[in-house]
Amino acid sequence: MSSLLKRGNMQVRVKQTPAPTQPHDGNGKFIEGERQRLAQEIHDGLIQELTGAVLQLEICEKVYTKDSSQVLAPLIRAKKQARKCLNQLRQLTFDLRLTAVKELGLVKALRRHCEELSQEKGIAIAFKATKAEVGLPLSIAGSLYYIVREALLNATKHAKAGRIQVRVSFDKQQVMVTVEDDGTGFDVEPTLAKAEEEKKFGMIGMHERAHLLGGSLHVQSAPQSGTEVTAVIPYAPDRSEAR
Repeated sequence: MSSLLKRGNMQVRVKQTPAPTQPHDGNGKFIEGERQRLAQEIHDGLIQELTGAVLQLEICEKVYTKDSSQVLAPLIRAKKQARKCLNQLRQLTFDLRLTAVKELGLVKALRRHCEELSQEKGIAIAFKATKAEVGLPLSIAGSLYYIVREALLNATKHAKAGRIQVRVSFDKQQVMVTVEDDGTGFDVEPTLAKAEEEKKFGMIGMHERAHLLGGSLHVQSAPQSGTEVTAVIPYAPDRSEAR
């Protein structure tokens, strides 16, 4: 399509390029829908709560110079709001991870995460999946993705690992994921007890997710001996979700 543009006594024919159209495929609609949902949750939840926490802290700032005894109540309210924001962020983070699993499937999502983490941390992370991925219910795929990510976080942040192996295997009745590192290792029982006492949800959450799905999670480690985390989950294949 073209149109005429007048410049002085001249007429110049200008070619008009159609405006680019947005993709209308299923994946595009799904991703856009997820973005809008997350943006709405951030606006309605996190932003409101953080605004409230900031207001409470501003009250503390104004009151402190006049009567420090009046500071405690708004500080407690600000702390509660900040903790609520933290919980919402945890849920949003899990939702974002789930989006990757929905879009790519478990194996591709894990492989991409391993590649990105390897580049970010400068650590060798080997990923291997035996056999083709079967269709997994999203509840199982999402939980396994969470477990592997948490195990990788522990290996890179706390264990100071130099090499990590991630393995995923499927058979007719169960799926197994293993994360093995050559890091510093730790005493398993005391560490788990301390994590539960201090309400650190990483390792505890891994166990809970596996058990809620009728599976198991085993952690094998010792000081200076590296760590191996293995989760085994039973499943009934959903062929409609096969990748």
